[in-house]
Amino acid sequence: MAKVDLHVHSKYSEHPSEWFLQRLGANESYTEPEFIYQKAKQRGMTLVTLTDHNRIDGALLLQEAHPQDVFLGVEATTYFPEDGCKIHLLVYGLTEGEFHEVQKFRPDIYDLRAYLQARNLAHSVAHATFSENNRLSLEKLEKLMLLFDTFEGINGARNRLNNTGWMDALKTLTPERLERLQAKHRLTPFSETPWIKNFTGGSDDHAGLFIGQTYTESEAETPADFLQSLKNKKTQACGRSNDFRAFAFTIYKIAYDFSQSQAKTPGASGWMNLLHSLVFDAKPLGIKNRLKLNSLKWQRPGNNIHLHFKELLESLQQFKDLKAEEKLPLVYDRLAGISDEFFSMLFKSFERDLKNGDLTQLVMNISASLPGFFLSLPFFSTLKHMHRDRELLNTLAAEYGTPRSRRTQKVLWFCDSVEEASKFPALLPPNERFGITEPSRLGFAVITDEAAAPELNCAQVLPLPGILTQPLSEVLTLKVPSLLKSLEKIEAFDPDVIYISSFGPVGWLGLLAARLMKVKAVGIYQQDLAKHFKATVADEGAAELADGFCRWFFGAMDEIRVPSRSYRDLLEARGYASEKLRYVPFGLDTQKYAPRQSRLPYLQKKYWPAAEGPKLLYVRQPGDAKAFAFLCSLIQRTLTSHPQIQLTVVGKK
Repeated sequence: MAKVDLHVHSKYSEHPSEWFLQRLGANESYTEPEFIYQKAKQRGMTLVTLTDHNRIDGALLLQEAHPQDVFLGVEATTYFPEDGCKIHLLVYGLTEGEFHEVQKFRPDIYDLRAYLQARNLAHSVAHATFSENNRLSLEKLEKLMLLFDTFEGINGARNRLNNTGWMDALKTLTPERLERLQAKHRLTPFSETPWIKNFTGGSDDHAGLFIGQTYTESEAETPADFLQSLKNKKTQACGRSNDFRAFAFTIYKIAYDFSQSQAKTPGASGWMNLLHSLVFDAKPLGIKNRLKLNSLKWQRPGNNIHLHFKELLESLQQFKDLKAEEKLPLVYDRLAGISDEFFSMLFKSFERDLKNGDLTQLVMNISASLPGFFLSLPFFSTLKHMHRDRELLNTLAAEYGTPRSRRTQKVLWFCDSVEEASKFPALLPPNERFGITEPSRLGFAVITDEAAAPELNCAQVLPLPGILTQPLSEVLTLKVPSLLKSLEKIEAFDPDVIYISSFGPVGWLGLLAARLMKVKAVGIYQQDLAKHFKATVADEGAAELADGFCRWFFGAMDEIRVPSRSYRDLLEARGYASEKLRYVPFGLDTQKYAPRQSRLPYLQKKYWPAAEGPKLLYVRQPGDAKAFAFLCSLIQRTLTSHPQIQLTVVGKK
């Protein structure tokens, strides 16, 4: 049995696609070919290849050093001539002369396909659903189905959504479907059985972290046997898909390798260099970094940011023998803690400085909290990168009837409390209850301890870790979730649509997640928030600021649901986009909650002994004492003229 990581990059891949590395001036990879060979062997690969972008320098060196178990490979960049849509094509087992021919033909994907067929060269289309230059479409994917028979089923740099979405679509192909595609696009299929597709796996590693963790298997012993099995469509894709955390660390690692490659790098002896050394270097710390690590013992306590950083460095030193990829969860958790401290400081400043009217201090504290934002920014970027093609994948799933298209959509609802979460399913009419019958398909994201998260009959609770709870008034409490730790949980839930009924930080998190993960954001406008804020905050300027933020917040939604037509008219008058407003009346399902006829005599006897007169039933969650007091005074006044009215209040004390 042969195992080969069919997609690996070395230092001969020079041009990064990530904007951060481009701005830095770094190469795409700094990994030595020999390191790749040794790491692949350590992880059980029987054969080895390199697939640098449009170069075979590293592969030639490796084949010369290990001729028995290395074959040449290249990742050729090719284009659809119609519009310049960029595609990456992995080619294997080619000679140096054939590589130069590939270079000549690769500007046109049709010419390149013809050359590969003529030379009978093994190949695989890399990460087909990833749009390299924002020109990929369903039409292009269908053309790829005709042009090629072998595709990368698991790419170790792409997430599970990309990998399984593409494989599932290809597995639905039939002879009849291929005939229709051939007539539609007027292209000749690659083989006589084009509906039978073959899959490969490769780590797409650029940083030396995940070599051999995604790979291809086949019944083969030698390079020649393996390449023949690839041509015969007899290989299997195996191993891991990626996530946004690991992708961010890949970029960090390349940036660190870049800094180490420079003769003089500003701040090379600083704390970040020490952190990178502990995470990525297998060699012992240098004397400067050892002194820095020891100096942590003499720092004065009290600075939580410093404390988190100290604990991170000490933990990495303690577990220095772990592999770099095994350290990543620890590093992410500690970085999340450091980021949380910066954001906690910012929100405390909002409450304190706005109350005191000290805008100068507020601006200074916003500036001081920026490191927390910049610490989180790479993870925002990689989460967005991982989900950038979601719309295309959804279109593909719908067109080809994959399992994803047949599943009930997953809804994640962001609200401020578990009590609030428990009432929402009942407060929507039947046709608005998402068609969800499984609790696993509906989740409520709320700040609560994981161990204390309650169970709901209709849904699950996604507990978000909180970093700050700050009362702002008698009825308004600021609850702030941990940003990075929450994003990790949200991505794992994998929602198809996000509902937001929280106007505070929990709601902001929901909107951020929707934008980064390319899912629909639906805002639930329950009350006149601008009017409510003016009633609770004495400062007119702060109230106007909140009103402006409210406009931006709901304006950023894909849809705004309002409980009454008057609210819809109010928001339209305030300039909200009318096409986003949707009137969805809140209320109970009267069929589901209608009292059983057999219980009416009991209710009549216990609660309404008087035979005549209107009977009022008031049911609500505990909370708004002012509203209840107003109801009582109203009933007292009404009883003077209508003494036959009977009021029953149902709820917790």
